[in-house]
Amino acid sequence: YTNTGRLVDGQHRCLGVIAADKPITVKFSVIPDERYEEVYRVLDIGATRTLDDALREDKNVIKPIAFLLRAALTVQTPETDDVEPFLNGDLGDILRRLVGIKSEAALWRKTTFRAAVASAVLAEKIDEGKAIALVTALSTQPINEWPPLFAKLYMQLTNKETKLNGSGRSLDNDFFMRSYYALTNFESGITTIRCYASFRKDMKFDVYTALYQKSPEIFD
Repeated sequence: YTNTGRLVDGQHRCLGVIAADKPITVKFSVIPDERYEEVYRVLDIGATRTLDDALREDKNVIKPIAFLLRAALTVQTPETDDVEPFLNGDLGDILRRLVGIKSEAALWRKTTFRAAVASAVLAEKIDEGKAIALVTALSTQPINEWPPLFAKLYMQLTNKETKLNGSGRSLDNDFFMRSYYALTNFESGITTIRCYASFRKDMKFDVYTALYQKSPEIFD
C-alpha cells in the first residue's frame, strides 16, 4: 500500500479476511503515493489483469481503441501506454457517449461498429452530434424508420449465409468497413453498400491520418 494507506493490490483477499473474521500474517511493501499509478499498471500484468482493469475504464470503451491500434496502426498487442493517449482524448470521449446508448440489437454494440463510428467522427466524415443521434435512432427505432443504407447494412451483417471478414487486425473487417461506408454515405442517396478498392484505400488513409492527428506522440 502507499504511505497514506491506499491499498494497491489484494483488495479481494482483504475483503475475504474481513468476511472470515480471522487474522492472517502478511508481508507488504510501502510505496510513495505518487508511484501508485505506475505500480498498479504493471502489477500482475502477466496474470489476469486486462487493459480495462489497469486503466479502470469500461471494457466497451477500451476494445474499440485496441481494435484501431491493431488494425490501423499495426500495434500487435496494445498496452496501457498505447491506449491511454486515445482514451484520454477525443476518441475516448466519443466512445463513452456511444457506450452510453443502450441498444437491444447486438450489431450496434459491436466493438467494430463503435470503432467505425468513432473513426468517422475523428476523420470528420460525420458530425459527432449527428453520429450520436443516428446511433440512438438505430438503437431505439424500428428498422423501417432507419436510413435505408443502415437497413441494408443490418441485413448484410446479420445474414448468417454471408461469409464476412471478421478479422480483429484489419480495417478490411466487414463490420468495420461496411459500417464506415454507411456512416459516410447514408445522406448521399446511395442505397447499396459496395466497398470498392478505391474506397478501402481512402478509408484506411483517413482513419490512419485521424488517429495520427489526435495522438502523434504514439508514432515517435
